[in-house]
Amino acid sequence: MITKAWAWIKDPIRMIFHHSLKLGVTPTSWQYTTGCIIPKPNKPDYTNPRAFRIISLTSNFQKLLERLILWYLELDLKLPDKLTKNQHGFKKEKSRAATLR
Repeated sequence: MITKAWAWIKDPIRMIFHHSLKLGVTPTSWQYTTGCIIPKPNKPDYTNPRAFRIISLTSNFQKLLERLILWYLELDLKLPDKLTKNQHGFKKEKSRAATLR
């Protein structure tokens, strides 16, 4: 949907991204996430966090902004080793189950 509408929304979105980065805030409507924990079928031990699938719905614009920030940190500033160990979003080899430990 964003791809199809990009020609019409790119300038306002870029302006929002720019101001979000400059001011250190994001639009309030982007900050809400709806989550659901779903048990995986036929798991022997449901006390194990890996027996569940976590589904979260977040604003696509928030996800895009987070990816841009992470891309900048990793590629331009060469900071992947300096990021907190608690950072799981968009990180390679980081699972949602690791956030529950």
